[in-house]
Amino acid sequence: MRHIVCRAAVCVLLLTLCGCSKPTASPERLVEAAFAAIKANDWKAYAPLIITSADIMLTRDKVSPMQAKMSYAGDVLKPEELKRHRAQFDKAVSGGPEVIDFGKVNFKRAVRVSAADQELWNGSSVSVVFYGVALKGGTGDVSQLDPGFSVVQFADGYRLLALVFRPQEAAQQ
Repeated sequence: MRHIVCRAAVCVLLLTLCGCSKPTASPERLVEAAFAAIKANDWKAYAPLIITSADIMLTRDKVSPMQAKMSYAGDVLKPEELKRHRAQFDKAVSGGPEVIDFGKVNFKRAVRVSAADQELWNGSSVSVVFYGVALKGGTGDVSQLDPGFSVVQFADGYRLLALVFRPQEAAQQ
């Protein structure tokens, strides 16, 4: 009996550790995983980390996959948001003025900057937390370079709702 209890305890411990190692297990791990995917220019690693507001609305409304394809959120909004995610990813990878040069810097830690509720297209809202990053070799403070990371809690973890870039004129001030 004691042997069975020990094995069960080991199994529970392993399952717990495996769950904690998921990149979406915490907002900080999510930001770190997104940073690494951008640095590697790896869309396939980045894509599972994202979510669209359409996904959130469809899940909250318990819409079946078939119904989702026939709804505005699933048929129009989600593809638009996925294109925006890809464009944000490409902008981060390509760099530029006031954008982190992911190829030359290393991630130190995610830094929570602010939180707010964001209204969705259907009138509901979602809590969004905005994270910046501290870079290795820096001061330890959040980088003043773009992008920032908008994170939402979803299902059993966290997902990236958007990369946030300031308008160019605001970034130059």
